[in-house]
Amino acid sequence: MFKKKMFSAALACGLCVALSMPAYGAEVRGDITSDIVYDGQDWVYVENGQVNNSYTGVRQNDNGWWRVEAGKVNFGYNGLAENEYGWWVIKDGNVDFDCNGLIEDEKGWFYIKDGMVDWSYTGLASNEAGWFYVKNGTIDWNYTGLAENEAGWFYVKDGVIDWDYTGLAENGAGWFYVNDGIIDWNYTGLYESESVWFYINSGIIDWGYSGVAENESGWWKCSGGTIDYNYTGLVDNGDEVWMISSGKADFDYNGYVSNANGTFYVEAGKVNTNANGVMSKDDALVYVKNGQVRYDYTGMAEYNGQRVYINNGVVDYTYTGLASDEAGTWKMKDGIADTEYSGYYDVNGQRVCIQDGKVASDYTDVTYDGEAWVYVENGVVRYDYTGIKPNSIGWWRIEDGKVNLDYNGFASNENGRFYLQDGKVNFDYTDIIPDGEDWVYVENGQIRYDYTGIRQNSNGWWKIESGIVNFKFTGIAANESGEFFIRDGQIDWSYAGTVNQDDYMYSVKDGIVVSKDNISEKIMGVDISHHNNDNGQGELDWAQVADAGYKFAIIKVAGRSIDDDGNLYEDPCYDENIRGALSNGLQVGVYFFSQSMSVSEAVEEANYICDLIAGYNITYPVVYDWETTSGYRTEDKRKDSELRTAMAIAFCETVKNRGYDPMIYINKYDYLNYVDTDELSSRYDIWLAWYWNAYYETGVLWEDGDDVPDIGYKYRIWQYTSTASVPGIAGGCDVNIAYGTR
Repeated sequence: MFKKKMFSAALACGLCVALSMPAYGAEVRGDITSDIVYDGQDWVYVENGQVNNSYTGVRQNDNGWWRVEAGKVNFGYNGLAENEYGWWVIKDGNVDFDCNGLIEDEKGWFYIKDGMVDWSYTGLASNEAGWFYVKNGTIDWNYTGLAENEAGWFYVKDGVIDWDYTGLAENGAGWFYVNDGIIDWNYTGLYESESVWFYINSGIIDWGYSGVAENESGWWKCSGGTIDYNYTGLVDNGDEVWMISSGKADFDYNGYVSNANGTFYVEAGKVNTNANGVMSKDDALVYVKNGQVRYDYTGMAEYNGQRVYINNGVVDYTYTGLASDEAGTWKMKDGIADTEYSGYYDVNGQRVCIQDGKVASDYTDVTYDGEAWVYVENGVVRYDYTGIKPNSIGWWRIEDGKVNLDYNGFASNENGRFYLQDGKVNFDYTDIIPDGEDWVYVENGQIRYDYTGIRQNSNGWWKIESGIVNFKFTGIAANESGEFFIRDGQIDWSYAGTVNQDDYMYSVKDGIVVSKDNISEKIMGVDISHHNNDNGQGELDWAQVADAGYKFAIIKVAGRSIDDDGNLYEDPCYDENIRGALSNGLQVGVYFFSQSMSVSEAVEEANYICDLIAGYNITYPVVYDWETTSGYRTEDKRKDSELRTAMAIAFCETVKNRGYDPMIYINKYDYLNYVDTDELSSRYDIWLAWYWNAYYETGVLWEDGDDVPDIGYKYRIWQYTSTASVPGIAGGCDVNIAYGTR
């Protein structure tokens, strides 16, 4: 029928181009090689100057391409004609380049593009009779299958789109669902073909689909893209799990169903995920959670107002022992929580405290269990515990979970180490007593490992370090009562002297620190007399002294003659030396070279030097420098300790009354042997002269970190050599270390 319609359509392409007829006769011209010209009667095809009466085909002139038959243009020709370039649509003898689409001639139907048969075209094309499948430029009446154009995929039957077709069709990409002649990409669901139901997913059979799908008969289980009538079991459809019987959802099914994932409770054909608790199954009670029988569960659940024991998912009425749930741990008897029981219960090597059937997990105490005093922690007797635990009447020694009332000595727990008597911590006990190899400080029954200081027992006062007596300690230590001298860990009440420790020099009397001086900052200084000026050019270069790091100078101002007359004299250079030192930023002290033979002479010397230094900025001490040797007027007074002490006190007190700080210069031997050392060191600063071999005549100067003397008595300045080389001062110079600034 379609063929008949198409044949009757005849030629439907564009208009012919009319030739313009000349008004004059034409002549044959030998210069024309190929053209269509008018010969006076006809338009003829001329080739190489002659009309080619044997040519039939399509040829060109300036007006177009023409149908030539036996050398003449046939203006009455309509149809297809061929030349060496292809097949052309001819209308009224002229090629119709505007023609596109399908046309028919006696050879068949052809696909035309721009007036020419397009032999390369394969696809769909239409005319007023319908849509057709073209293959290699001609309608393929033998083709049945799918074909595509820009509008979609269509079902073709015998070369024509079959708009009445609904069903399945195949191409190399798969099987497709066709609805009214076109693939329906929007269709998802079941479709029956040749008694087989297929699952269509977005217009194509989904051979990989395994799930459920619906048709007018119900919901079905699909496997491999088709309904699986052999399947009976559960299927997850994404939102729910359904029961399938012989391929169809069975919404009338109620009961239990098992698969590889477990056993499930099905109600009205669906797994009831809201099913929870103990439920009947066959002849047993099983534990169900979220619709699944939990055969992997062992524990407890509620049933008929009771807590029952679950063993591998099944209620076990044979069980007696302990079991736990979110509320706690319960004593079970014949599978049921024994809520009427209170007391102690032995099970699996444990002894537990039960209250109303439940282990008292919030109960911790030292208590009597009916047989012994025991330590209970979180409801369980802790037979694995040894230590100390409290109850309302005390702290007790626990051994293997039981109170040992015979225990005396020390024991520990997480709070520390305690002293116990008759099994109980004695919080009234404070003492220093042995604990193994150590002597420890016990305060209120506990070793005070946090304490460092001094504490007493019946044997004395002891140096405590982190709660333990340090018998190796010798030095200064403190408690709330003061600072004391410790020897071998114990206060030595007989000790008197000085101790250098931790940047301090301590003065000790009867074991008690009576004063201390900070010696953490040690500064360098010089002491000068006219002898230093005489060694050079007279004046000293104090700027160089200051630049070398010296911070103070003690300058000789006056003295008493060593001769018998004992006349007083001034140092001839004291003024320029004081002014030079002060102008270069050094602190200045002064000294008097004493040859006093009495207290009155010492007072005279003190007043003499104080008169001379009035008006100068003297910030360091005014020093009493009493010396003697063979040939001095004081030669016989060296060992007169009482006189020497009295003269030193007289000088210092006079200086103090004049508003200056006094100091005593003395060598180490005389300080320790020929004066009242205790008296002088307790009242005045001492300038100690003691030359060490490391520095005397070696050119080496003391450096921070080097040792300093510890003679058992305090001193403020140490003169350690008289041979130092000091920039700005010619010859050997006395140099000193002072402890701290003034």
